[in-house]
Order: sequence, then C-alpha cells, then structure tokens
Amino acid sequence: MSLEWSQVVQKFCQGDDDAYCIIYQRYFDDIYNYVCYSVGHANAEDVAQEIFVKVYKAREQFRGDSELKTWIFGIARRQISDWFRRRRMLPSNWLSESIPDLAPGPDERVYIKEQVREVLERLANMGFRNRSIVVLRVMYNFSTKEVATIMGLSEANVRTILYRSLKALRIEMNSQLMGGVR
Repeated sequence: MSLEWSQVVQKFCQGDDDAYCIIYQRYFDDIYNYVCYSVGHANAEDVAQEIFVKVYKAREQFRGDSELKTWIFGIARRQISDWFRRRRMLPSNWLSESIPDLAPGPDERVYIKEQVREVLERLANMGFRNRSIVVLRVMYNFSTKEVATIMGLSEANVRTILYRSLKALRIEMNSQLMGGVR
C-alpha cells in the first residue's frame, strides 16, 4: 500500500523508521549535491550523513511551517556552517572535486567544462552565505521565500544578496570573456 506524502511526513515526525527511510531516499541526492558545492566531494559523504542524523534526531521538531525539504536544507545549511566553523577554512581542492570529468569529445564540451569551472571558482570566492543563496535559488530552484527560511534571512535580504551576487558574477565573467584580469 502506497502512502500519501503527507502521511509519510506525519509518520516521520512520529518516529516511524520506514517513513524516515523514504524521506532519506527522496532527499539524500539533493542534500549530497548541495554539500558537494559547499565542502567538496572528499567531505560530502560524511557531512551529508551528519545532516541526516540531525534530521532523524530533530524529526519531532518539524512543525510543518515550511515544506519538509526546506526544513531539511535549513539543517544542512547549519551543519555546513558548523563544518566550516570547526575547520575555519575552505579546502583548497574542493573546486576540482566538484566538477565531474567529461569524456574527451567535441570542443564545446571542453568549453562548457571550463565555463562551469570558472563559475564555480567565482562562487567559491563569494563566501558561504552568498554562495549558498545562489546555489539554493539558481541550482535547486527554491523560491525566494524558501531560501529565506533555509538561510534564516528576510526575503528582501535574500533578493538583495542574490541580485548583488549574480551581478558580481556576471561582471567577473564578462570581464574575463573580454580579456580582463580576474
């Protein structure tokens, strides 16, 4: 018998392990990818597991004020912040680990890979808060309201940070395309 999503969420909040497994399977890949963009592949598995341990332990605290996915991403953001705080640094190799290797092929694939590398490099230089807002809004298609909830900011603040971050990214990318210096 298939459970409706609202029933799965309700059972999860009540401590049902099967419901937790369903939620884990549904959201793990999204959380893992978000963590990869933040801390790199080498640490992503451990951090993602820590996030889901926290989700499991905090399940009774979910009140339903937001979507479950938004709540889980909020936990992920706090866990990633804690990870950075404990290390006080960004790993030097996180960027190279975040870009999958493309099979040798047409020049377009090489060009696209380089463009992705440039964008990710600039994202890495933004700082955790700005990078998280851009990644959540642009790559994960969260609404501004959801990003605000995840980040613990007002919607207006999220819109401002997103606008300024994307503008800075656009200026840097255009500068590079025009032969400018980084």
